[in-house]
Amino acid sequence: MDEGESNAGRRLSWPFGEELMFRGVGVQVFRRGGFGEGKVDLYSSLVFGFAHASNAIGHGAQAIRQAVIVSTSAYFFYLCLRVGGTILLPERANVRSATGG
Repeated sequence: MDEGESNAGRRLSWPFGEELMFRGVGVQVFRRGGFGEGKVDLYSSLVFGFAHASNAIGHGAQAIRQAVIVSTSAYFFYLCLRVGGTILLPERANVRSATGG
């Protein structure tokens, strides 16, 4: 496998992990905590953004902007989960946003 194939594999695999962690596990934790759908969406989206804010260590203020953008994206990924009823739709949306295709 050459470096290009390896990078493509990483770009496709990390959105799967993100969706399992934030929409799969995270949403269930908030739901089981008794939060309504609006708060589940808000809190899971904010946690998603905060996780990306850790990029500020290496990329500075630009990472804060990215965290805000991905929090907004997470809101739409959550809506995909609600509409699709399965993790596959937000996962696909995340892959498309990550790869530009």
